[in-house]
Amino acid sequence: MLLRVPRSCCIRLPRLQYTQADKKLDLWSLPEVLVVHLKRFSYTRWSREKLDTQVVFPLQGLDLSRYVLAPQAQPPLYDCYAVSNHYGGLGGGHYTAFGRMPDDGRWYCFDDSRVEEVAPEGVRRTALHPCAIYVLPCCAALC
Repeated sequence: MLLRVPRSCCIRLPRLQYTQADKKLDLWSLPEVLVVHLKRFSYTRWSREKLDTQVVFPLQGLDLSRYVLAPQAQPPLYDCYAVSNHYGGLGGGHYTAFGRMPDDGRWYCFDDSRVEEVAPEGVRRTALHPCAIYVLPCCAALC
């Protein structure tokens, strides 16, 4: 996995020059259950704010094989089973969650005491900064 480092994180060299740097991450193996938690807030020396970048993520077939160094018997394709969302700001807010039922594959929205069935497109569309839980299909019985 190759990440582009922003200019604010560039390395300072002698004579006060900056250079662009790349950060590389390789994985040897992957877990059966993968939790993806994205950065939701930006902190600088002078301010703190909630990020509002829309995140697009797959609900089925998240393929991480190009990031794994160890030989794999079959490609590690993850399916999403849950998404947690935060609405609000730094001072407070509200959490909701989406969950896919393993028996029928349908998605539901959990919002306090209210539970409603939702279309898969609604799961991806409403999340600005999701925390997604992916499970390998062979381990779906864990859910």
